[in-house]
Amino acid sequence: MQDVTQEMINDWKDVHQKVFKTDSGIYFRPLKRNEYSVLIEAQQKDVTGKFDWEIEVSKTCLLGGISQNDLITEAGIATVLSENILLKSGFSVVEVEEV
Repeated sequence: MQDVTQEMINDWKDVHQKVFKTDSGIYFRPLKRNEYSVLIEAQQKDVTGKFDWEIEVSKTCLLGGISQNDLITEAGIATVLSENILLKSGFSVVEVEEV
């Protein structure tokens, strides 16, 4: 894991407004609508089958706490991180109940 200082967090907040931290100390920002659209388009154009949605979402929004190399090589991190990114960005379905 990479050390993250309060100054770094403040700088990220100045740029991105919202910054989130996982319980394992990984910092990320929300995915923007235009970034989401770009990733969807890239996924649709991928003819090689090598496009990895979870890794690309995670790489786009990762701020600190882990290197991009570790993000790619450590099992499960990109999956959990991308789910959290999409949730905090408003792109995931949240639980709702019928009333």
